[in-house]
Amino acid sequence: MKKLLAILMCVLVALSLFACSNNAPETTNPVTEPKATTAPADTQVETDVVTTAPQATTAPVITTKLTPSEAVNIYIENSSLWEKDAEEFYMAGFYYLFLDLDFDGVLELVTTEVQGTGIYSTNKYFKINADKTVEEIMVDANQGESSCDFYIDDSPILLKNKSTGEYQYIVKDYIRAGGGMDFTAERTLDFADGKISETNLFSIERIDAGVSSSGETEEFYKVYNPETKDVDKAEYESLRNEYFAQFIDVDLDVETVDGMEYFEASDKFALLLDAYTDFSFDGFEFED
Repeated sequence: MKKLLAILMCVLVALSLFACSNNAPETTNPVTEPKATTAPADTQVETDVVTTAPQATTAPVITTKLTPSEAVNIYIENSSLWEKDAEEFYMAGFYYLFLDLDFDGVLELVTTEVQGTGIYSTNKYFKINADKTVEEIMVDANQGESSCDFYIDDSPILLKNKSTGEYQYIVKDYIRAGGGMDFTAERTLDFADGKISETNLFSIERIDAGVSSSGETEEFYKVYNPETKDVDKAEYESLRNEYFAQFIDVDLDVETVDGMEYFEASDKFALLLDAYTDFSFDGFEFED
């Protein structure tokens, strides 16, 4: 009998434990819960950047990252590279202007120095790098020739190729030799392969009657493409017209700044900012 009671007690205890386990609330274990197979969103982004971003081999386009104010401020912060001091201004004339030579929306700074009565110009060009430093651009110039002039009429002008839609800067170089002789060359101005280059197209040399051997005004014409040769006026005009017929004129606004040696730093910033924002071509203009 006792044995039967013991068995019954065991059965009752087992049934009681079973009932408790069925009625107990469900629980979870945060430590042992299976992990998600993908990382959280922020971790996933970081992984993508590290593993899939290509390594840049050229400077990234910074067109949308610089406002005119930011660009001018970068040039001002690096003015020791390009600005002339007051003493140098007494030796020559200096002018500053901005051009978009590579048409990326970030303007290059041009400094032009004019010396002597012959109006002999020397230009330097500066650009903003991707790391927001300023660097002087190499100039591939013809030895013995002066640089183009940016302070005379129709220099620079901007043309657009009718066939390709590409833009082309045309500049002039004017040299005066004494009181009765002058020389004017038309050139292309290009920024390619990290270098600035000027390439002669046409030139005219004039000798006034007062100094010419014939006693009459003389003009000498030369063309440089595809080969350099002296030509008469009729052939010169024909070849020149043929060349420019490839293009259409483009509205180009460029402001030249001079006399900066007389201004304080804040005024220099304002002058350069005006020149920067005034630059426009073919419908493109800045909003600062």
